[in-house]
Amino acid sequence: MRANTSVPQRSRYTKTLENFRGVDLSSSPLRVAPNRATYMRNFICENGINHKRPGWQELLRIEKDEETGEELRINGIHPYGRGALVHAGKHFYFINDFFAENPVVKKLDDIEGVTDTRSVSFAQGDRLFLVGCGVFLVFWCNSQYDPNYFSASLKPVSEYEGTYVPTTTISIDAKGENDPARATLDAVNIMTDRRKNTLVGKSLGYSDMVTEKATWRLDAEIAKGTKVTVDLGSYEASILYNENGSNTEIQGKYSSIKITVNNRPEKGETCGEITIEAIEDFSANGSANITVTFTAAGMYENKIRRSFLNSCTIGTVFGANGASDRLFLSGSATDCNYDMFSEADDFTYFPDNNRIRVGSTQSSIVGYARLSDSTLAVLKSEARGEPSIYYRTGTYENDTRDTAVIRAVFRDVTGSSGESITTAAAIANLAGDDLILTPSGVYGIVLSSNVASGERYTVERSRPIRSALAGHDLTKAVATVWRGRYYLALENENAENDAERYLCYVADSRYQATFDGSTDTNYEWWVWNNVPARVFAVINDRLFFGTADGRICSFVEGTYTDRAYEMLGEGDLLENDGSVTYSERLSLRTGKRVVLDVGAYTELTVCDEVDDDGRIVASEDLILRLYDGLTVYADNVGSSGLEVGTPYYVTNVDAGALRYRLMDVKRNIVNPTEGGFRLSRSLHDMELFVGDVEEGVFWFADSTGARLPLIHYNDTQPVLTGTFLHEHPVVAEWVTPAMDLGTNANTKSLLAITISTEPTLNGNVTFGYETRKLARTMQAQGVRVFSFNDLDFNNFTFNTGFTSAYTKRLFLRHFNYIQLHFGSAMSADCAVNGLTLTYRINQQARGTH
Repeated sequence: MRANTSVPQRSRYTKTLENFRGVDLSSSPLRVAPNRATYMRNFICENGINHKRPGWQELLRIEKDEETGEELRINGIHPYGRGALVHAGKHFYFINDFFAENPVVKKLDDIEGVTDTRSVSFAQGDRLFLVGCGVFLVFWCNSQYDPNYFSASLKPVSEYEGTYVPTTTISIDAKGENDPARATLDAVNIMTDRRKNTLVGKSLGYSDMVTEKATWRLDAEIAKGTKVTVDLGSYEASILYNENGSNTEIQGKYSSIKITVNNRPEKGETCGEITIEAIEDFSANGSANITVTFTAAGMYENKIRRSFLNSCTIGTVFGANGASDRLFLSGSATDCNYDMFSEADDFTYFPDNNRIRVGSTQSSIVGYARLSDSTLAVLKSEARGEPSIYYRTGTYENDTRDTAVIRAVFRDVTGSSGESITTAAAIANLAGDDLILTPSGVYGIVLSSNVASGERYTVERSRPIRSALAGHDLTKAVATVWRGRYYLALENENAENDAERYLCYVADSRYQATFDGSTDTNYEWWVWNNVPARVFAVINDRLFFGTADGRICSFVEGTYTDRAYEMLGEGDLLENDGSVTYSERLSLRTGKRVVLDVGAYTELTVCDEVDDDGRIVASEDLILRLYDGLTVYADNVGSSGLEVGTPYYVTNVDAGALRYRLMDVKRNIVNPTEGGFRLSRSLHDMELFVGDVEEGVFWFADSTGARLPLIHYNDTQPVLTGTFLHEHPVVAEWVTPAMDLGTNANTKSLLAITISTEPTLNGNVTFGYETRKLARTMQAQGVRVFSFNDLDFNNFTFNTGFTSAYTKRLFLRHFNYIQLHFGSAMSADCAVNGLTLTYRINQQARGTH
């Protein structure tokens, strides 16, 4: 019988997915581009290929509040050299060098009025100016004189010795002469009540021992109980003014000159006066060669404005003609539609007239954005009928009161009533694109293509993650820019676990695209989890973040594990017949690493016999665990000659004779005179793990899992304090769109899946697929490592060398749509170059598949 060889063969097809980019969470899973993910965690594009994000490491933790015992949330990490000023709770700490092996943390003196709120800083020279913390502060450090940076100082600007003292009035003539010659020079500085007046010197002499004197009228009353300083050039006198007036005698060249200060009414006004009396010649050249510095009384308006600046929460550096020389501050709960700006190149000098009203009180100023065309965008909260953006420009013009004086003038132009921002903490400039976070997502402020019109408008930049952002409280978001990427950290309080509670959305300026439903150019976005960032900071080209529980962490390139520490307090761990009971506040699992402080021991052996040569006799089991240099401690020493609490080292291990010796710290051989003593190991010297956790009890274990029972060394209860090390491999996950492989009218049969990895890279990949009726794991080599939607995935390891590929042959029949899953849950990189499906197209579909 002959077989018919003319049976038609159905064609095989392939579909390759490659050039993977970010997510598209806002489109239907059926309309997402095949190189984007419908769900993704912890990938980022490097050199065109998606790799696993780097892990982060906890560098240090700010200790809990001494009074309340509560954890201090990190409100600001303000870079200063290789270290930073850290705002935690209501306190400040200076870290001298984050890159040192053991960074030094110095707590600074507490300042009254500091609040537990996010703070921002602005650098001018070697000074940092901070707002948002309840007090307008200045920080500096005389590091050139102090290699340990312990000369760090933090003060309110109003109490800072370097705060600018304005010369408010000049050329004051003595009373009775040409007094109208006086003139105004500087405006009052609201950050200090101190001011200067300059006096025109008068020649004073004597005739027949008759003294001469002259009196000058200052421009304000002198505050009682304050210091008045009189500068006569080479000589200076300090006078403490009180209610009855004060005087002093200057020692030196003018030993017979007497200075008196007082307050006297003058034409209905209360002004201060200074009198200089001489019984020797006091020559003057008719110029303003005397300077009087004093504290003005009754500066109530100053106090109100100073309170405004202290309560400001936002700021930016801006200036006339687009310069970066003045500090603009706003965000106060009082006068919410006002801001103030400093004089050029001095962030301590805020004249009272440097005050701008922006719109009405119906909406508050909530942020600033420096635009690329020398314009400052003043961003306001949403209010019906009022613009949400005002555009500010600055120029230098002649003062209307004195045309000889040129001053900076700033004007605001009303913008659109478009998107309002949710928080100033998420404003950033990404490669020239000014980004703001609005209730609708991330938007950019752009200039119209018609440059002559000067029109600006906002455009969407977060189309692919719009729906995901809608589920978050965007008022608590924080963002930064680092290496051409915009990092937006959010807290999802409704998440099922801690990893999903802290999300970070990352936009890359190098990858832009358009999406269905949007004509704007958007960025590609990647999604990370387990990034508990409350604040960000970039220090020496490394990305740091602070957490709500007092930790300061840094991303570490080339690592793929998130590493945090948990301090063990007194009573958290208690010894119980060799095992450990633990506090309910601790979240423990088998395998977690722990580092103990000194005070806990486990028994190594009881030494019953010592031979005539002073060698200790060992069992066969023990001799295999001994090695030269092993540190041990003796107790129950009896008359052996050994000492309690003294470290000894194992040496001369003779496995054949079952003998070994001990030596002391000076490398001298120690010969015990008799047996019966016990040798133990300090757990402080060992790498420890939590083992066999069940119902509030666990055992310490070594790296092999062997139990290490606790003992009462020298009849002393063990002290169990130290640190738990929490290590979480970065779990990277990727889910493709639901694909119909070219037609949804026919069912398909899947014949094989091939996955190719990036060349010259060690790592691992897990992958699988899912259809409406069937979800199956790829059975590659390895063991189960994690799951998607309760599906087991197995590990495929690839080694350094040429591109690795793994093909799984299978025969999955009668499906219409398919989704592919891949990722990695190991502490290694994961970089998939492409996925290829080999399949056949079957008959026309019937029903649902």
